[in-house]
Amino acid sequence: MRTISVVSCLGLAALMGCGSDNNNNNNQATTYTVPLSPASETPPCTAAGTGATGTATVTIAADNSSVKVDATYSGLSGPATLGHIHSGDSTKAGPVVLPFKAPLTSPFSQTLTAADYVAATGAPPDFAAFVTALKAGNGGYVNFHTAACGPGEIRGEINSQPKTFTVALSPANETPPCTSAGASATGTATVTIAADNSSVKVDATYSGLSGPATLGHIHSGDSTKAGPVVLPFKAPLTSPFSQTLTAADYVAATGAPPDFAAFVTALKAGGAGYVNFHTAACGPGEIRGEIQ
Repeated sequence: MRTISVVSCLGLAALMGCGSDNNNNNNQATTYTVPLSPASETPPCTAAGTGATGTATVTIAADNSSVKVDATYSGLSGPATLGHIHSGDSTKAGPVVLPFKAPLTSPFSQTLTAADYVAATGAPPDFAAFVTALKAGNGGYVNFHTAACGPGEIRGEINSQPKTFTVALSPANETPPCTSAGASATGTATVTIAADNSSVKVDATYSGLSGPATLGHIHSGDSTKAGPVVLPFKAPLTSPFSQTLTAADYVAATGAPPDFAAFVTALKAGGAGYVNFHTAACGPGEIRGEIQ
């Protein structure tokens, strides 16, 4: 389970990696458990062993200085000839950025650093940028190759899972706070980004507002400012509230990412957006919480 602040990773689809991360303050390692299978190769190798399978544990050091890979596999069509971490999402075969060194026999363990990074077209320019992208869920995978399956026999995505944030909503978070806010106004929102970045789901409860919620949104912007609306909620806005938003709902705005895909990427990196609800007495917003 991957945890961002006080966040839990929700249910995983088959073949998706899941990790644990309590490093919102950069003081703990981030670990992903990555199932490896022929079906995850793009395209799958027709010569793969019928029982080919494996699991890799990918651990990013707390200071982002290293990536450790511990893997076991079995049932391959022959001995592993190559192994790598690639850049790229599940839809494509991406470039090698962190090649493994021999021996590649199972069980396998190796720690990779900036010295091992191979800059490649279409990949982040350096190790630091790649690790940042990996932790944001922006594409990377482990695979092992064999003689029969030169492009790769088993593969698994790193951090390819829904990402969920638990967001505390309060009048104090509004910028500036509304002086007419209900004395006991409070709420919580759970924001879940789909594994493929295709949607953002918001589940929220609130109480104690000065009146009925008139508007609700996800805004672009950090905690220091009132940012533009990019994902408006649809009525009804009564608590408990649940809504799933997609690219069709995105409103491009000055100062915000140009499209839904870019906004979701920024959101997954943390601190790039917030949820709020408005009331008649608090037109600019009564309760707000940062997505981070």
